[in-house]
Amino acid sequence: MLRTLFFFLKLAVLLAVAVWLAGQPGQVSLVWLGWRVDTSVGILLAAVLVLAVIVALIYRLWRFLVRSPAEIARSRHEKRRRQGYRALTQGMVALAAGDAIEAERQSKKADILLNEPPLTLLLAAQAAQLNGDEAAATRYFEAMLARPETSFLGVRGLLMQAMRGGDDRAALGYAGRALAERPNTPWAAEALLDLQLRAGQWQAAAATLKQARKLKVVDDARAHRIRAVMLTEEARVEATTRATLDRYASLFNARDWDGVRALVSDDCRLDLVSKSQRRGKQVGAYFARYEKEDVALRVGRLEGRLACAAYAKGSAAGADRPAYFILLELEAGLVAAIRDFRYVPYISAEADFEILA
Repeated sequence: MLRTLFFFLKLAVLLAVAVWLAGQPGQVSLVWLGWRVDTSVGILLAAVLVLAVIVALIYRLWRFLVRSPAEIARSRHEKRRRQGYRALTQGMVALAAGDAIEAERQSKKADILLNEPPLTLLLAAQAAQLNGDEAAATRYFEAMLARPETSFLGVRGLLMQAMRGGDDRAALGYAGRALAERPNTPWAAEALLDLQLRAGQWQAAAATLKQARKLKVVDDARAHRIRAVMLTEEARVEATTRATLDRYASLFNARDWDGVRALVSDDCRLDLVSKSQRRGKQVGAYFARYEKEDVALRVGRLEGRLACAAYAKGSAAGADRPAYFILLELEAGLVAAIRDFRYVPYISAEADFEILA
């Protein structure tokens, strides 16, 4: 309505101007380059108006020619985006329907059209999972780890895959990363707690249990049961570890090197702190050096952890103080890792060590 009124108002103004010009006849003379043109004011104004219209049309044509490539490109880009989002939507629908082939096809189509991996990686990974291609799903999830906006989704996908595949060690790492990235995520806290309990990581599980209680993943009754299990298992592991370390020290002090080597796993990791690292068969040469030295081991508690203290004859630490310490890690009743601090003896000077009877 307003636009119509505005149109008639402009028309009325133009008519008024035309009537006024008709009632004010006059002559205009134009002399230029030896030419003389005589005309009326009305015709001159009409000519100017026509010229202005022609100039405006030429200007609009020029703008159209200049801007048309960009406009065409923008239009094509928007069309591709609409098609890409449509493919993404259809892919999600296919996933919900359990159609792995269609989901994978739409995922590839969306990836080509959108060229925005964060939007399509998850769809591609889930389509690969639905199609039974775990290797491809792993690649997609790992690609998601490299992008901050999809990293958490990638970690969760890899965690689920590891748990389905029974790879508790990998799952434990992914669960820890998930909780580190999003500390207030209940499922991450619950998954990490279960995996730590399964792996016997009691101290780490105790810290995760506190976080799980804050997130209300674990109620008080279950928390008490978990603590009871942890205390029982800690005591059992402590006794088993103590027995193995006592046997290791006994064989070591008796110079029964065959017995010592039998207590060490074939894939044992050796860390001579600040010196070198070895693994597997190379660890055998480590004991050859001790065969020539007068060193005795005693089991004790170092900063709350079971460890072996090495007493070396003629050591600067004296007969009553350990010359250095040796930490052992056990797996399945065998020594899986050795950390020998003989090359950094100064650590023992202020260490809190208690010999166990």
